[in-house]
Amino acid sequence: MEAQGHNNLLGPGALDTEMPYAEYTAAIRRAIADVPHLTGVNNHMGSLLTQDPTRMRWLMETLDENGDLLYIDSRTTSHSAAGPAARNVGVPYLARDVFLDNVREFEYIDARVDELIETALRRGYALAIAHPHPETLEVLRARLGNLDRVRVVTLADLAQVRTCTALLKSSAAAESNHNRYDSESTE
Repeated sequence: MEAQGHNNLLGPGALDTEMPYAEYTAAIRRAIADVPHLTGVNNHMGSLLTQDPTRMRWLMETLDENGDLLYIDSRTTSHSAAGPAARNVGVPYLARDVFLDNVREFEYIDARVDELIETALRRGYALAIAHPHPETLEVLRARLGNLDRVRVVTLADLAQVRTCTALLKSSAAAESNHNRYDSESTE
């Protein structure tokens, strides 16, 4: 996806803000068809494109055509329109909590794993994104065998956990409001 810079790194099938609807959605459909057993898609780069509400809606509508595909927002910009577009269309949506290796140093990556664990313990789940850099893989090999307070799950499982958590929170809020109205009506 088109970024605010470094677009020389974009390869075949990249999406950009100048593509008309038919070309844009055809590129998405080709990419989906190229990956059997696909669970979802992620914006690698995309800091410019993910800010475009129209193109994010086109993306989500195309994902929705293909069943239960989820969208993972790398959050390469704080102005991403992906979340609202996914919610409006009904596409399962996850957003990155921690980027493990934007600095390729063991100590930095190890500290990001600690941040990921703390986020998961506090909220009930967390999502990290990383590259297959040698430093990242070494830290993950060392840390993944020693996760006693959290567990690693698939993205599909994480999407279900997030959905259930949101449903439970909204159900609890509705119950709280219901109880408040009941107590007000008896006074």
